[in-house]
Amino acid sequence: MKQNRIMLIISANNPNKSLIDYTRDLSLNDIDLIVVDDGSDAKYSELFDKIVSEGHLVLRHAKKMGHGRSLKTAINHMMNKENLPPYIGIVVTSADAVNDIETVLKLEKEMTTLPNFIILARQNVNYDNIRTFDKVFNRFTSFMTRWIYGKKIIDNFTNLRAYPISLIGQILATRGEDLDLEARFLAKAMDEGIAVKEIRLDNNYHVENKGKEYLLEKFKVFKQIISPFAKYSSISIITALTELLLFKILTTLFLFFNMEKDLIFIFVSIFFAKSMASILNIVLNKNYKYKNSGRKKITFYRHLLINFIKLGLSSYLIYILMNKLAYDEVRSKILVDILLFLLFYKIVYSWVFSSKNKKISGEGYGKEKRSKN
Repeated sequence: MKQNRIMLIISANNPNKSLIDYTRDLSLNDIDLIVVDDGSDAKYSELFDKIVSEGHLVLRHAKKMGHGRSLKTAINHMMNKENLPPYIGIVVTSADAVNDIETVLKLEKEMTTLPNFIILARQNVNYDNIRTFDKVFNRFTSFMTRWIYGKKIIDNFTNLRAYPISLIGQILATRGEDLDLEARFLAKAMDEGIAVKEIRLDNNYHVENKGKEYLLEKFKVFKQIISPFAKYSSISIITALTELLLFKILTTLFLFFNMEKDLIFIFVSIFFAKSMASILNIVLNKNYKYKNSGRKKITFYRHLLINFIKLGLSSYLIYILMNKLAYDEVRSKILVDILLFLLFYKIVYSWVFSSKNKKISGEGYGKEKRSKN
């Protein structure tokens, strides 16, 4: 018996008969597996019974509940089962995208070498058998992943992923019932600084294109990946509009008293507007990011420092636009805010809200069993 073992979890809904041969080959290569029948039609009962008769575990859903729920069902079974081998991790796939045995063995080998990594098996997204839409969407999603998290992930839509055993409890606690579960967890893991590695598949698998459902699954995954950027952007837009309104009110008042549009005029207007908007920004981020930070004081002071830097830059740039280029105050403020947003996003996300010293606290299993009380 292997010393470093993985558990392969296969989600299956109305699977092809080739699943029987696949599970048989896995068994011959000493790979443990759990098949989750995700609400398949009655005519597939014989197929699953055959898999059971060959000594494999099949867990069943009365109706289709989604890939994510299948993963949770299997993990829940593992965490409540006594005397399971000390697995180093789990490998997750679906029956409509089964991979060759060599790929699974390759993942197992990678997990032995990198036991704390999330490992993704990626397709060659430039293959001729991949649709143009998928190629373009994959590249755009890869670009957004690198922009948001600073990680180069070429295939965010892979159907074959490996997770360390220490994280399975956290997967179980993650929201989501379908493919969005793994996407949400991967986004959280990258956000928290968990190491992620891609390995290239020797052969591309084929996933059946189910039309509208297929596209919906793609966009669900994409939505989870860009979620941090979307939340940060929404908070920034709210605070920017608040700041713009206050800035306009203050400049109107100052101009009413015939004050000259010098740098002091701009600085004072922005200072009061940004101070009020910063309080709102901190309150909103407290509900979003600060609650996830293990170093709230450091995060707060870094946020404060960034706001002071932005205050100086904003004042100077608006002064230039208003006095050298004859832009009005509102247009100047909008242009500068957009520029500073793009300039400071990576700094705010990766430094102010740094997760370098944090870990996802997942409940594993094995040596320390959960209390049954």
